[in-house]
Amino acid sequence: MKKWFGGTLIITLAVILGIRFMFMEKQPHKKQSVYEFFRNYPTNDSHSWENDVIIKSPPPQKILQFSKKPYLISVEGIDDLYSTKNISKEESNVMLVWAQMRSLLSRSDVFPDTAQGIKEAAIAWKILLAAIENEKFDVEERKCPFFVNMFNKSLSNNGMILEFPCGLVVDSSITIVGIPSGSDGNFQIELIGSQLPGESNPSIVLYYNVSLPVEDLTKSPVILQNTWTAEDGWGEEERCPGHHPANNLEVDGLIRCNEKLDRNVVEEKINRSQSTDSSSGGNHISFNFPFAEGNPFTATLWVGPEGFHMTVNGRHETSFAHRKKLEPWLISGVKVAGALDLLSALANGLPVSEDLDLTSDAEHLKAPPISSKRVILLIGVFSTGNNFERRMAIRRSWMQYGAVRSGEVAVRFFIGLHKNMQVNLQLWKEAQTYGDIQLMPFVDYYSLITFKTIAICIMGNKILPAKYVMKTDDDAFLRIDEILSNLKGKDSKGLLYGRISVESAPHRDRDSKWYISVEEWPHALYPPWAHGPGYILSRDIVKFIVQGHQERNLNDINLFERMKKVGGLLGFEHGIVLAPMGADVSGPELVAAVANSGAIGLLASPIDDYDRTVKAIRETKKLTDKPFGAGILLEFDNAKTVKAIFDEKLSVMEVYWGKFPKEMVDEAHKHGIKVIHQVGSVKAAERAIAAGVDCIIAQGLEAGGHVAGTVSLMALLPRIVDLVGDRDIPVVAAGSISDARGYAAALALGAKGICVGTRFVATKEANANEYYKQQLLHYTEQQTDRTDLYGRFTWRADVRCLTTPFHQYWRKSPDYDYVKNDETQPIIGQSVIYYEDIMLRRFAGQVANPTTIGQLENMVMLAGQGVGLVNDIVPAREVIRRYVEGAKAIIQELGETHLPKSSSSQSPTTTTDHEEKEIKNSWKWIKKLCM
Repeated sequence: MKKWFGGTLIITLAVILGIRFMFMEKQPHKKQSVYEFFRNYPTNDSHSWENDVIIKSPPPQKILQFSKKPYLISVEGIDDLYSTKNISKEESNVMLVWAQMRSLLSRSDVFPDTAQGIKEAAIAWKILLAAIENEKFDVEERKCPFFVNMFNKSLSNNGMILEFPCGLVVDSSITIVGIPSGSDGNFQIELIGSQLPGESNPSIVLYYNVSLPVEDLTKSPVILQNTWTAEDGWGEEERCPGHHPANNLEVDGLIRCNEKLDRNVVEEKINRSQSTDSSSGGNHISFNFPFAEGNPFTATLWVGPEGFHMTVNGRHETSFAHRKKLEPWLISGVKVAGALDLLSALANGLPVSEDLDLTSDAEHLKAPPISSKRVILLIGVFSTGNNFERRMAIRRSWMQYGAVRSGEVAVRFFIGLHKNMQVNLQLWKEAQTYGDIQLMPFVDYYSLITFKTIAICIMGNKILPAKYVMKTDDDAFLRIDEILSNLKGKDSKGLLYGRISVESAPHRDRDSKWYISVEEWPHALYPPWAHGPGYILSRDIVKFIVQGHQERNLNDINLFERMKKVGGLLGFEHGIVLAPMGADVSGPELVAAVANSGAIGLLASPIDDYDRTVKAIRETKKLTDKPFGAGILLEFDNAKTVKAIFDEKLSVMEVYWGKFPKEMVDEAHKHGIKVIHQVGSVKAAERAIAAGVDCIIAQGLEAGGHVAGTVSLMALLPRIVDLVGDRDIPVVAAGSISDARGYAAALALGAKGICVGTRFVATKEANANEYYKQQLLHYTEQQTDRTDLYGRFTWRADVRCLTTPFHQYWRKSPDYDYVKNDETQPIIGQSVIYYEDIMLRRFAGQVANPTTIGQLENMVMLAGQGVGLVNDIVPAREVIRRYVEGAKAIIQELGETHLPKSSSSQSPTTTTDHEEKEIKNSWKWIKKLCM
């Protein structure tokens, strides 16, 4: 499962990649907002519904957490790794990503095995540099043989070793022919790990101990398997036969123990032998157990993708899963010891490199030069140093597609250093010959595989800029033509393309190759992750991953933990919603500008008019290819408007004020449209939840325009957040959030985003009259009023507006309570609203737009109490930038103020901050609204 980390990233795939996010192996029980789905996966529903009644449990306390920004530390050996003396510029092309990875490898929060991987790599690198410089190895010594053997060798008291010059690979096998002998009845087969200079004892990658049956039947025969390392000592042993739960698990589809000799069977035979002939009983046991004293055997130990498998005399007997940092490529030899007369030993299927001097097609297999145009697809292939044959097979097969040979698609192998000098030297020569290998500055432990994912992203972002980046393995065959064909027409932003797994659990067994600690992933289940043999990322995601690690704003968790921080996955980047403001203020130009800047734009829809709604939507579509939505008022019959929204397949529909039928939500969901409901009370939020909405906007009484709330946002927002709890319903804050401070405060109160109206009126794209915009710059929070003066004729809706001289006059008038804004009022102006000429009477609820003529000073000017913070008229993009960057700065300042300084001698090189965590995470719920 650690392959999930490499995306871990962050992260088995039938490489023909079908459809984005549609190849889910198992759908989650319910949909979730993307932020919650990735951050808290899985969530537990703390509420239940019975007859639309909400039964509440105590709400969880949601606290804004601040954490230290990772800092740079000193890592033993890293300076030696970055010593490239006597390496020419041309030779250094195999190390293009090294310089970009130094800060990543030196982070204070790197994986636990990073220090060991770097330290060992530094030693291996120094030895390799010396070998390159001295050129002291003759041709024969450099070869990696396909097989090695030994015949008719006697064992010394210390056993013997059969050496593997270049390690083992999948399908390598070791065959031993021998006869068990001796009085103690035990013998051992050990796979010995590679040993670097200075290491006291090599690791034992597999310890295979056979205890033979004895004639008096006082000891049961057993096979014991285990591992040993200098750091951790002996691991957890596995016995065969045995009754350990692990014995029920399979390795490469094979049982761990072929328990033909079950303990109960042994006891039965012992009882039978005691009543007849003990020697006869012993013969029965010896016949069932694969080894017996004096009986010759042929045992073959072979390497599978998941573990080691032993067959004896043609029958499968045991399997043993690979363990962490004890992988086949590390094995340097086999040791046989104990009560065994060895007749012969043969190892074949060993990794062998081609003789580069005799490879006739080497020139044709070299990586082609990259064209001046941007590469369409960079394919990063995970490989290990001694997988020579797999790489050659790829070069002679799918790397011969025309798109690869033309440079349209670039292929690079990403390989860590080996602990074996001979492998590293062969790898170096291979890299120089073919020009398609990128060496990694660490030993190739599986637990460090995420670094390769990041290296691929660095390559695709900074060195070979590519429109898309793909990760695959060296045992996969790719149809390049099919991949490029499937990518045509796909979004070039926010694309994750692959086979996704959900509801899989991390391995907690410390001995497992795929072990994940609680510190690395504290949850019971993983978030969705992409299967390793093939997934594709668009450039924007790749760029975000690279920038996040360089700025140390991303934790080394896994690829998909990083992916949750990428805002633009489906077109939205920021947790900001444009309120649907009437009289065409939120018209196509403003909605498109907001959407193009990475937020949600909402059109204000005409009341119950199909054609005009369609026209506004289509005009907006001409200005943006990003998702957007539309808002409607529930107080009026809007069946035609709703139908237009459904037919035009908008991403979201915002509803507000009035009766809210559940049937509308159900119908919207059938059309693939998410529903946002704006509420002003906890009771209204309860009804919205019962109706099944996808998002709730909590509006405080400070808000401008139509106001349903009766309490402040500070009081209302936490109550609704607690009500929603762990449900799949993000809460958005609305009400006088006019700058970044309000944004940060909303996040601290539990919101996932903000809904903004007044601030967007004062933008260049807003379809508001310039006179109205200018007035906003001169009023303060004390110069607004909540009133029903402008809505009595229609639906008695309260609004918050500026206290203009006109408004103050009527507010103080003794006739205020008796004023009717009906047809008896005089006409004071005219506007074109929703493509229709409208006569404006005194106390009309419509604000002035650019088409308005008449008594502008006597028309309503809607605004929230945050108007005092509106000081200029700028493009919508600038407004969004100020919100986002300002909130980041505020959160960073809070982190520096409230977090204690590091007491470590390795002091941070930068100030602490919140790592953009809350501000970034707040954006993620938006993606859900378009899924």
